[in-house]
Amino acid sequence: GNWLLYNLYPLLMRSVFDMDADVSSVYNALGAIIGIFLYAPAGMLGEKIGDGKVVLAGILASLLAVGLMAFFAYFNFHGLAFFIGGLAFVLIPASWSPLIVGGTSWSAELSSLSQGEALGIFNSTTALACVISALGAGYIAEFVGYKAILLVSLAFTVLSLFVILRVMATDA
Repeated sequence: GNWLLYNLYPLLMRSVFDMDADVSSVYNALGAIIGIFLYAPAGMLGEKIGDGKVVLAGILASLLAVGLMAFFAYFNFHGLAFFIGGLAFVLIPASWSPLIVGGTSWSAELSSLSQGEALGIFNSTTALACVISALGAGYIAEFVGYKAILLVSLAFTVLSLFVILRVMATDA
């Protein structure tokens, strides 16, 4: 879900929230700065409560962000879409830290392969998701519109939530 937004975020933010690229880039930078400070705590938290729960926290943050963005894209209450859309977007780069830290560690833990092979597959699938999402986001924007990217991203984020909950249930 996150990659769909990331691949076209300046265009999406302009089209959906009438936000220029310089403003959306500041929101992205703010989220990235927050995310930098979440890497180490995500690792420590994963050791305490489990990497699956760290991934779950990242997915829930993404779900909140995409849900708010989608809602305000379609229902601009009193002109709040610009402000709420930008603030919600901050959670996207910030949520990357728990997703990647927890996901990397959990992949190695859950896999029956060696850690190196498991991490290679994890990183390959992450790269593949980026490429497929770039192509998909472009087609969605072209044929349905930028707002639809938010809905598709929301659907994939909800789907990932169900997958993670299922994996957590079988891992317990």
